[in-house]
Amino acid sequence: MRSLERETSSKENLDQSSQLFPIIVAVKSQATTVVKQEENEPSNDEVDPAVVATLQNSLKSIDSKNMALAYVKVLQEYAMMSDNFRAIGLLTEVEKSVVNPPQNEDFDL
Repeated sequence: MRSLERETSSKENLDQSSQLFPIIVAVKSQATTVVKQEENEPSNDEVDPAVVATLQNSLKSIDSKNMALAYVKVLQEYAMMSDNFRAIGLLTEVEKSVVNPPQNEDFDL
């Protein structure tokens, strides 16, 4: 094996016809995937309006600071499980503003 390496690596054994020249080769692939979705099968992104209406009617309004913080905590946990760092940051800011509300007339708690 070493003798083969010495033979191929020595410049003396290379002649003009056996020299290597780099060439750039472009390979283009055109692969397409066809996904057929059943018409009766609901998409995961779609929300049933009846479910939304039922949930809206069953939820009561937020009456206190503690209830607001409880809802924010639930949303923060969901955002953490989903690794949604933007939502975590926004909910943390909401929590801060509920705990220490700004002293503005526009902010009513």
